[in-house]
Amino acid sequence: MLPLNFLIIACETFTSMEGRADYKVWYLEMGPMGKVFDLKSKKREELIGSIMENHQRYGRSLWRAFLKDHEESIAIDLFDFVGKNTNHNTHFGNLPTVSDLQAVLAHMKIKLEAKALAS
Repeated sequence: MLPLNFLIIACETFTSMEGRADYKVWYLEMGPMGKVFDLKSKKREELIGSIMENHQRYGRSLWRAFLKDHEESIAIDLFDFVGKNTNHNTHFGNLPTVSDLQAVLAHMKIKLEAKALAS
C-alpha cells in the first residue's frame, strides 16, 4: 500500500510567552492520487515526530505546506525546524491562519450555493 501524503493548509499559534514558538497546524490527509481522506491537526512536536517517522519508514518526508502568497506548496523537512523567523507563524514560513481558512471555506460555500441556484 502506498503511503499517505500530508498537506498543511493553516496554522493556529499560541499566544503565551512560554509557548510563543508553539503552534498547531491543520492539514489534509491525502492518498497518492490526491484524494483527500481527512482534515486533521497536529502540534509542532507531533509534526516533527511524524516527519522523523516518515524518514525512518520511507527515507523522506511526506509533508508539504501551502504558505500565504504562494501558488505552489513547498516540501517540509526536519532542517526547516532549525530556526524560526519572528515574522512567520511557523518554522517553515507564514501559513494562513485558521480564521483565514474558515473565511475561504465560507466564501466557497456561498459561491457553490449561488452557482447551484443559477443552474
